[in-house]
Amino acid sequence: MDTVLNYEPSIDGQYSTTLLRENWTITVGISAVYIVLVFVGKRIMKDRPPFQLKSTLGVWSFILAVFSIVGAVRTVPELYNTATRSFEDSVCTTSFLLEPPTALWALLFTLSKVIELMDTAFLVLKKRPVIFLHWYHHFTVMIYCFYAYGHVVASGRYFLTLNYCVHAVMYSYYALKSFNVWIPKSVSMLITFMQLTQMAIGVFITYKSHQYLSQGHQCSTNSTVIFWTFVMYSSYFLLFANFFYQSYLKPRPKKQNKAD
Repeated sequence: MDTVLNYEPSIDGQYSTTLLRENWTITVGISAVYIVLVFVGKRIMKDRPPFQLKSTLGVWSFILAVFSIVGAVRTVPELYNTATRSFEDSVCTTSFLLEPPTALWALLFTLSKVIELMDTAFLVLKKRPVIFLHWYHHFTVMIYCFYAYGHVVASGRYFLTLNYCVHAVMYSYYALKSFNVWIPKSVSMLITFMQLTQMAIGVFITYKSHQYLSQGHQCSTNSTVIFWTFVMYSSYFLLFANFFYQSYLKPRPKKQNKAD
């Protein structure tokens, strides 16, 4: 980890944002292949026994948990300091993408969205349900992150920092569950609530970006980005709200005793 931290001062934010701006469309092709593999994989596994991948999944989740924890530790202070100094600056300025230490963690966050597609492979190989929310969220986040990073979208400061925080908890939970550590169901409920809150904040920050831009303030975004960000976060909010209701709030039918 020290090796990674040593790269923080040397990251060239201008170069990396330009590189992704010129190549973000590669994620569209990756997404197409990903979606095909999801459905082909489910079809292949239909008549096969599920793979037992508990230990592998545990290690995978542990690695992503550590990555997310360190990412949160490196990005939360910058968000807090910027927001307490000026909320408008936290929504509209791009220093977090271009200056250490956060420039490196913004780039790593963006690239990690390709790696996280492997989450779906575990579900397919273990013959677990791959719901629409899961695969839709994974590929759209990847495309958006590459586009937003390449086009230096300032509101990404909130998006990546919050995501690091949520994933730090979520992947830690997955890792512990994979290693047979007992965790109360309320924790999974809390994680889904955190995700739902993240989406609500995303909608709010997008609205503030629109407000500042429409008032003529200097804000590193544009109307097209704002529109698609709003569509994306609104759809996530609705999908996670439905998942939360179906998983934790919806009344379950009572089992009736069989007649003697």
